[in-house]
Amino acid sequence: MPVVSVTQLNNYINTTLTSNPRLSGIEVRGEASNITFHKSGHLYFTLKDSDASIGAVMYDQRRFAPELSLKTGDEIVVKGRVQFYKRYGSGQIVADFITHSGKGALNEKYEQLRAELQEMGMFDECYKQPVPEYVRRLGVVTAPTGAAIRDIIRTARNRFPGIEIVLYPALVQGDMAAASIVKGIKTLDGMGLDCIIVGRGGGSLEDLWAFNERIVAQAVFDCATPVISGVGHESDTTITDWVADLRAATPTAAAVAAVFDHCALITQLDRSRDRLSGGMKRKLYYFREYCDNLKRVIASRNPAVMLDNKKLHLTQVQKRLCNAMEQNLERAHHRLSSYDALPMLMDKKLSAGRHGLSLRAARMEGLSPLLKLSQGYSLTEDAGGHVISSVHRVKKGDAIRVNVKDGYLDAVVEEISERVENG
Repeated sequence: MPVVSVTQLNNYINTTLTSNPRLSGIEVRGEASNITFHKSGHLYFTLKDSDASIGAVMYDQRRFAPELSLKTGDEIVVKGRVQFYKRYGSGQIVADFITHSGKGALNEKYEQLRAELQEMGMFDECYKQPVPEYVRRLGVVTAPTGAAIRDIIRTARNRFPGIEIVLYPALVQGDMAAASIVKGIKTLDGMGLDCIIVGRGGGSLEDLWAFNERIVAQAVFDCATPVISGVGHESDTTITDWVADLRAATPTAAAVAAVFDHCALITQLDRSRDRLSGGMKRKLYYFREYCDNLKRVIASRNPAVMLDNKKLHLTQVQKRLCNAMEQNLERAHHRLSSYDALPMLMDKKLSAGRHGLSLRAARMEGLSPLLKLSQGYSLTEDAGGHVISSVHRVKKGDAIRVNVKDGYLDAVVEEISERVENG
């Protein structure tokens, strides 16, 4: 035969497959795994049995099979056609219809072991150990390469830069994986670590099967160190998840559950310190103002200050009193001056028709005691200088003074007679 190119070979295979009527409406039974419901509406999965697998797709599943419920391990029958990609030399089944035909063998094995271990009490909460709040030494049983270990290390050190991480590089897939995981758990359990994470990244039910083995479940149950299971994606649940002291949805979530966020704590402490410092400053300012007010109050109540204030007050009162006395003396002086001028006013009254004496001066003239004395009246006073206006103010033998116009007469009371009013 002549030598052909890859393109020629793939074209020949494609022509042979597409022209075969048996492959255009074929029905294939197998177990579903690696299921992906894409946001475009397409359904991607792998159809397999114990010896082989083939990729499969159902285009626009939301439209043609909206009620389809499919999960890993389901045994199904796919009716469709075989499609070959000439560019990559790979084929897949394009499904038109999908029907369930029962549970797969691995799924049955999983359910059987889960029920058995649950019956033994290995899932009971009373056997769960609390994960320490502050983990300083963390053990990890997983593959030395891959996304799982990188996510665990990155997450743990972001939360606590000083954490010590001890990795046991275990096989996490294949026939030897279960024994490798058991050895890793027992090795780390003897190192006195604070916590152990057992896990790996996502995959099919077959890929994760090592974590569904009885020996792994028993090793996790017997481990004296708290174990966190972080296997697969959020939708994956293994036997190890049920037995472990704490189940995390992913390896990253396992690291979050194991390692306390010291960085967030430091940030919170910094904020608390700032709030405390601000509160203390406000309190100190308040009490400083309060003390200053007390100082002012105490200073105002100081006896020396109070005495000075009293002296100032007395000085002001004395000044007002002196001013009032001066004003009263000045008014009295004016009145006396007016009295001294009465004789002149009297002369002016005699010539009132000629000089026009004012009415006010006339009234003052009429009230003047000197005018009364000049008319023949007298003013009698007792020894104390008080005017005697009644006979009841004196008694026999009292010394009295009689004031007349041009002088006074000193006398002694010899007889007192009270005037009797005529009825």
